[in-house]
Amino acid sequence: MKLTLTGIVPAAFTPMQDDGELNLEMIDEYVNFLEKGKVSNVFILETSGEGCSLSLEERKKVTEKWISAAKRRIRNVIVHVGTQNLVDTKTLAKHAESIGAAGIATVSSFYFKPKTPKHLAIYLSEVAEAAPNTPMMYYHLLTITGVDFKIKEVIDEIEKIGVPNFAGVKFTSLDLCDFGRCIDCYGEKYSMCYGWDQQMSAALLMGAQSGVGSTYNYALKLYQRLYDACVRKDVKIATDEQYKSQRFISYLMTADLDIGMGKALMSRITGINVGPPRLPMLPTPKEQMDKIIGDLTNMEFFEWIK
Repeated sequence: MKLTLTGIVPAAFTPMQDDGELNLEMIDEYVNFLEKGKVSNVFILETSGEGCSLSLEERKKVTEKWISAAKRRIRNVIVHVGTQNLVDTKTLAKHAESIGAAGIATVSSFYFKPKTPKHLAIYLSEVAEAAPNTPMMYYHLLTITGVDFKIKEVIDEIEKIGVPNFAGVKFTSLDLCDFGRCIDCYGEKYSMCYGWDQQMSAALLMGAQSGVGSTYNYALKLYQRLYDACVRKDVKIATDEQYKSQRFISYLMTADLDIGMGKALMSRITGINVGPPRLPMLPTPKEQMDKIIGDLTNMEFFEWIK
């Protein structure tokens, strides 16, 4: 079951109020912003969207609001449904399908981890079966899950099992060799989306169909120029834009970039108030954000994102 994802795919933040409760009304403004930026696809409730910090009912409400607000405006809303138990994950998968999600994605369970690529493939087949008419992607998130299989081997096992609605991978790992092997063997059949913003150009030039990332939310035009240059095989422009991305992300990493800081940057830069993160994550203090904005200004970051 093919899911065509091309271009820049923002991993959306979930808007919250100051007390940590959902701010669903802000999603309308978020969709307006993405539509104005000519964004065709959005990925919700994954890491940046704090899906694993929300209850099942909250995740359903966020999904319903995004799909309703994005209707006829954003082509594909991909919903992350992964949890730490298969029952809840399947519940969210069924719900996403019932309200018309273009696709779903799931991480592996990572408290109790699968022991082999085959074990993971069986788990994914169970999730896919819960939403049989909706394309399903595997969200490979090594740094958080610690599930460190070669994804080429996982897809090999999925092929053996036969999962009709398996649609591809959001690959968030630095292992470009494994990613390249996935594209070489399965790139014509499945969507291969890359999730490490700092080296997106390398993945695109290897054949990735799209990039999925959180910094795309507030540096959208920079990444769109980067993507377009890769499509044209204009390595000079692609490299120049990627180096800019690496400069500002490297700086943010020295300032302890996390979801709280990402949400603060989104609010400051775009004017869309996505609020603070939910505990145990903390908001970035205003004084620190003032310094970060000043340093980004001196770096000419705001010229890069015009």
